[in-house]
Amino acid sequence: AHFILTREEKEGYEHGFIDSVFLQKNISDFKCHFYICGPDKMIHDINAALEKLGASADLVVFEK
Repeated sequence: AHFILTREEKEGYEHGFIDSVFLQKNISDFKCHFYICGPDKMIHDINAALEKLGASADLVVFEK
């Protein structure tokens, strides 16, 4: 699991936004499972980025 904070910087956690650049830099296998939790727009944006990078919709789980 990776925990990334966008509003605060805290030791032991990454800071910033999850986007296509972040995903390409940090994930080598887009055929694994992804679990996304956060605000609706973030979930939508990350899901779209994962699809463009080749992740299977069957392996992406998100909270509604």
